[in-house]
Amino acid sequence: MFNAVIYFSTEVGLTTFWCMGTFLSTPLMKGEPNNLRKLEVLYPPCIPTKLPHVFHAKSKFIAGFTFFCVAVSLVIDGSASLEIQKMLGVIAWIFLIGLLIGENKEVRMQVVVAVAFATAGEHFASIYMEGYTYRFGNVPSYIPPGHGMVYLTAVALARSRLFLMNARKLVISVIVIGGLWSLWGISGIPEQGDQVGAFLFCIFIICLFSSITC
Repeated sequence: MFNAVIYFSTEVGLTTFWCMGTFLSTPLMKGEPNNLRKLEVLYPPCIPTKLPHVFHAKSKFIAGFTFFCVAVSLVIDGSASLEIQKMLGVIAWIFLIGLLIGENKEVRMQVVVAVAFATAGEHFASIYMEGYTYRFGNVPSYIPPGHGMVYLTAVALARSRLFLMNARKLVISVIVIGGLWSLWGISGIPEQGDQVGAFLFCIFIICLFSSITC
């Protein structure tokens, strides 16, 4: 369970900072002028004043609700039957659809793409490559919508006042921490290395700076 928590926190963190770059480089709301594309993380105080209070409130709710659902799911699925696991999947899809209500078309499409890629990745890495396995040798039905909720949480955190006001510090922190963690994974010190993780972190860095400077 501890490893699952670490994985979830890492996925939310890395996705959030990628979303911050993308979010700061696109118009914030429908009808906003295109010159908002020029804003970068160096000037976060310029951003929050343009977002209504309800926007921030919903972002906080999405993040908090997703963290709660993940915690509950980990506890229940630790000893649940396959039937209960499938029920968790149905509930997760309902929650994801509910959270997407009110989001714009761009965010919805991003979530759809995230779910599709994550589902394909899970089946490839777990079922085909057997890099890791779940309890029943399957990909639990709540995993695809769960990835969607994680991505939406990253979007919500990336547009929150706290993250936007501290964007530069947070981005630097995640690069340093993620970089040290990746180096540790390929250093030969841990019993089981993580070369794939280090490679994906490099891809993340490329995507992060590409989205910020676009």
